[in-house]
Formats: sequence, C-alpha cells, structure tokens
Amino acid sequence: MRNMAFMLALVMFSACSDGPPEAFRLGSQIPMGAHTLTVSGTESNLDGHEQELVVFFQWNGPVQDLVAWFPRLKMTAVDEEGNKYTAKLAVPEEAYSLKRSLKWAMETAGSNPQPSASDMQNLTYLSERLVEIEKDLKAGRNPGRWVYSYDVPSNVRGLTLHVKNPDPRQGQARLAAIPLGR
Repeated sequence: MRNMAFMLALVMFSACSDGPPEAFRLGSQIPMGAHTLTVSGTESNLDGHEQELVVFFQWNGPVQDLVAWFPRLKMTAVDEEGNKYTAKLAVPEEAYSLKRSLKWAMETAGSNPQPSASDMQNLTYLSERLVEIEKDLKAGRNPGRWVYSYDVPSNVRGLTLHVKNPDPRQGQARLAAIPLGR
C-alpha cells in the first residue's frame, strides 16, 4: 500500500513538473503549440538600486491566443543564484517605444515655460497613436513584436529567461531557457 501511494505521488509529481528546461538562443524560434515565440533581445533601464529589464519578443500567432495564454505562458527571469523575477504586463513593442517617447516629450515640454507648437504636436501624435494601437489590439490585430519588463536588482547577474509552454505538442519543450547575457 505504501509503495502504491509513493508511485501515485511520483506519477502526479512528474505530470505537474516541467522537467529541466531546454536551452534556446536569442533569436531562436521556440515552438509554442501551433505557434512560435522568438526572444530577440533585451534592454536595461537603471533607476537607482533597481533596473528595469526589458525583453523583446515576437509572437507569430493570433493576438487572441497570446492574450488567452498570458496567465499560463509564464515568462520568468531567473538569475545565477536561482532568484526568480515575474514579468509585468506585456505590451506591443511600438506602444512601449511610444510611451518612452511620450514620457521624454512631456518632460521636455514641461521643462519649457511655454511648450512649442512642435512639442504639442508631438505629444498629440504620440497620444493618438497609443489609442490606435489599443483599438488594433481590441480588434484582434497582432502587432507581432511585444515587450515584457521585469524589475530586478541593479547588481543581478547571469539572467536566463524561462518560458513555460502552455500547450506543448509532441517534441516541444515544456520549459524553454534563453540566456539573456546580463
């Protein structure tokens, strides 16, 4: 009876376990069910003792599948000591770039006692384009290129991105590991 309980526990554990991660390189297409995900690069933005790690990735499937998968996709940054960092919400890469530009434009316009007409046009364009991107997403159009960001300590080293495949097919990795080179 005890052996039977042990065997049942072992089977349950192995069914829940993703096993060891399969290694992929930046730029590799990672099969995710009927789709692929490609991690193309990273960027860091320092802010005191924390840094924002930005991971750029491309999704080749419908945006509805990606949105439905977000809770199960689990893209986790892991440092060389095994500490895990959970991603914030994913956004289209263009929206990320526009928000950074909008922040810079607002800081520039705000530092001028009288913002120029050009500054105001720039702010208006950036704001309108962000609204257009949101409409495209609601209409189900996939921008293709996305960004996940993570808050990590500024001194963290040896980051690897672990990506859990929410719909692994025969021969696909259940867990992918992509070294981020930081």
